[in-house]
Amino acid sequence: MIIQGYSIDFFRNIKGYKSPRFMTFAEKNELKNKIISSISKEKLDLKYLPNCLFDSKEIENLADNNLLSFDFPQNADVAVLFEPAGDKVIKINDLEHITISGYTNDNPIKKYEEVNTLAANLEKDLNFQHDRQFGYLTNELPLCGNGFIVDTLVHVPALLYSGKLMYTINKLLRRPGTLMIPYSERDTKSAFFIIRCISKTEPYRDIKTIQNMAEEISVREETEVKDLMENDDLMNLLTTRAEALKKGDAINNTNFMKALDDYVFYRKLVGEVVTPKQIEKILTDAKKYERVLEKTMDNMNMSEVSKNYYDILFSFKEEANA
Repeated sequence: MIIQGYSIDFFRNIKGYKSPRFMTFAEKNELKNKIISSISKEKLDLKYLPNCLFDSKEIENLADNNLLSFDFPQNADVAVLFEPAGDKVIKINDLEHITISGYTNDNPIKKYEEVNTLAANLEKDLNFQHDRQFGYLTNELPLCGNGFIVDTLVHVPALLYSGKLMYTINKLLRRPGTLMIPYSERDTKSAFFIIRCISKTEPYRDIKTIQNMAEEISVREETEVKDLMENDDLMNLLTTRAEALKKGDAINNTNFMKALDDYVFYRKLVGEVVTPKQIEKILTDAKKYERVLEKTMDNMNMSEVSKNYYDILFSFKEEANA
């Protein structure tokens, strides 16, 4: 099941400037003004946040609602521009001089063309670092080449439980630059994965590859769900786990992703409809709560934390039945 559409991310650096991590504040400010001047020539409805340290709430909201590539900026003085709907986001002086991200639920080719057009227009003013052999040069070495990645987020508990996930991955991940990355760094055994391609050669083929892979793995997942409905031992196991989750009134934060896997999969096996939007909301709420924990962990009672994770998971039940 595809949980959250597609993310297209372009990474560019400008000749004559050091990596943002080695630049002084004055140098960053000079480069930021140069980039803003170039962007202002484009007909875009963008909101400008000049410093993420002072605009952290709006930037946190952008990061929390995007489950794919947009993370909270690494440097406090990063500037961000974004469309009100969040479909396009530009970061200045983060890990690269400029990162342009576009998000779409159903048409990654169209979104790529939008972002690529913007990057090409900016290149007329800004002299991007480019090498004939290595392509666009980036601080993160694997991103060199076309200087962009495409991501999508999938959930595949049936393939994981059946033991067929690795077979499926090995069969599908044959194009150079394609990866399947655990969504959660904390719980790598979860069934949530980001499918990614770091584009090196043919952009359209790379994007189509990710789109086809996501759709193919989703079809295989649904087929496996139907097959596992006949597995009485697995049904009994998941029923026991689901009942234990409901009665427990608490979920440890380190077990949240696995609990979500079990509960979603259990509901599918008993024939209930589970939508990507429902799962996306759970993941978004959990991500927002993790942000709260980062700020208040010293004053947070762990039993309260476990109770809050329980409430996040079982808001799923209320929404589904509404």
